[in-house]
Amino acid sequence: MYVTNTGDPVAVVVALNAKRRNLNKGQVAIAAAESVPISGQSHRKAAAAFGVSSTYLDQAAALLQEAPEAAEAVKQRRVSLGDAYEAHPFGAAGR
Repeated sequence: MYVTNTGDPVAVVVALNAKRRNLNKGQVAIAAAESVPISGQSHRKAAAAFGVSSTYLDQAAALLQEAPEAAEAVKQRRVSLGDAYEAHPFGAAGR
């Protein structure tokens, strides 16, 4: 597979790794959210680079900041990103 790097090299590497490792969308969103401080990209650009919606990335960022144990559960495929987000007060407030 050939990829032209037109942006952030960290995002390119992680996005390719996500495909190689067969990560689900929640795991990719967590990785994208973790990359934002490193890459300096906006959430919107990071979401596009990683191939996830900005809503998913925002949910992942909220979990990483407010409920790191839930974010870890998403990383380990014990729970989906949506279920982890909805299980916390900040996620349930959106209903």
